[in-house]
Amino acid sequence: MITADALQRFRLEVNEHNRVHVLVAVVSFLLAVGLLGHAVLQSDGARTEAQPSESFKTSGVVNAKGDYELVTPSSWQVSKRGPATTMSSPRGDMVVTVGPAPRGDLADSANEIFSSVAQTYSKVAFLGATRQRVDGREAVVFSGQGTNKRDIRLRFVGVTFNDGGRNHSMTAFVRRDSDAGRALPRIEAILNTFATR
Repeated sequence: MITADALQRFRLEVNEHNRVHVLVAVVSFLLAVGLLGHAVLQSDGARTEAQPSESFKTSGVVNAKGDYELVTPSSWQVSKRGPATTMSSPRGDMVVTVGPAPRGDLADSANEIFSSVAQTYSKVAFLGATRQRVDGREAVVFSGQGTNKRDIRLRFVGVTFNDGGRNHSMTAFVRRDSDAGRALPRIEAILNTFATR
């Protein structure tokens, strides 16, 4: 379970002058994902005949209860539970959840989303958070690591953003040992198609 100190640190890093350190941590994390992705893509070329590649076709997803729509790779499994939509890659190496986030300041909203992740998973470690613009929207981006109920170690990145005057959140989970290079472009592609209705 996450400690109160870690939650306080999350809040402080988003709202105080520590933003440069947080940005460096997030950029380092994303750079590591990119470098790993490049290495994996290099090695994937040799395995193309052994493993069929994931389809790049897309499908529109509308969540009427959440009052939003987005586009996801058509090969992904999509499930809706109330206003939340969960999308899973065919290989199971990534799960993305999108839905409404608590109202109010984005840092407070992101803190609540992070807290809910910390209550769901064990051994949660906060890696960093920063305010920034994502696809033209004001957002708070945070990242961390944790372990699920099946004792699988995960990395996650969350984006809490405002669209249409309402807060929303997208959180993506990948196995720590998964093909991380596949994660960031897909997260960005899904987020860039998000629109309130």
